[in-house]
Amino acid sequence: MKLNKRQIEQIAVLAKKFDTTVEEMTKSFEDLMSTEKLKKLEPKARSTMVVRRLHASYTNKKNKSEFGAKPEAVVFRVEAKEEPSSFKRADGSINYRSSVYVTAQIANKSVFTVLTLWGDANEINPELVNGKTYTTDLVVSGTALSMNDPQKLEEVEVELPEMADVVTDSYPVVGLENAETNISEDWNDLKLIKGIIAGGWTKPTQNGNMMGFLKLITEETDDMMIVKFSRIYEQVNYWDEGSLVYALGQITGAVYDEETGDIKYDVSSWGNLIIPIEAIEKDVEEPEDEAEEEEFEEDFESDDTEDEDAEDEDTEDWNVEDDDEEEDWGE
Repeated sequence: MKLNKRQIEQIAVLAKKFDTTVEEMTKSFEDLMSTEKLKKLEPKARSTMVVRRLHASYTNKKNKSEFGAKPEAVVFRVEAKEEPSSFKRADGSINYRSSVYVTAQIANKSVFTVLTLWGDANEINPELVNGKTYTTDLVVSGTALSMNDPQKLEEVEVELPEMADVVTDSYPVVGLENAETNISEDWNDLKLIKGIIAGGWTKPTQNGNMMGFLKLITEETDDMMIVKFSRIYEQVNYWDEGSLVYALGQITGAVYDEETGDIKYDVSSWGNLIIPIEAIEKDVEEPEDEAEEEEFEEDFESDDTEDEDAEDEDTEDWNVEDDDEEEDWGE
């Protein structure tokens, strides 16, 4: 079977991601392409389906090996955490998972990684406090961490490096001016988008979920990007304007009008986590007396009306009402 350039590139990406040889992945690709069921599809659709099936198959193999691994003691500091969310298994049953972003000590090396809590392990999610350091038994796969059953947590006094000092060892740094040439392959292909905060706000979507929006700019060029957060959305309000940060997330390509060919939506990103580099936390100002509080509320209501109009415009400009894309990012 003669493979085209795109297929060869996709096979190479899959082989690297799942730590196997190109030869093995090529054989798996060709075997699937030759199945009677897929032969009924158009060539392009058949190729796409094969890539998806290979990705799912190797992911399942990896998950099974991780679930069967023996847990070991790991020290980690909680940087941020998501609330547990449900998902449907292949057999139709419902399970739960949540992601906890941590700086951890693995094999005598400090790394930034994700601890995934599966099923009943989410019982410990409320016990995890941002900024606290713990030790517990976790399943270790490379630098990825997971917990399949609830384990006892022990808070410890262990010094770990700052998150921003180790996160660049785990993910590539992309400047705003280079975002267009660093589009993510999928929702799991995360980048560290470096920029200066020029604004942040939250807003409910059409389906009633809250989302956060972070506007990033750069000092050197006129480049700008909107990063959208469907999880831990409130973090867009943690850091003041002018703060230098990384936004860990999936870079999505520009969307063009099918008729005119003009850009409809610029390059943007679905964000996971905001990581401060040289950042200033926002201050929450409290009114000093009742008279000032009434004046404060009036001013806030007036400003909020204007902000909502502005946010509506930003929402339309940055294609954030795509429910399907939001769900893809969350899963």
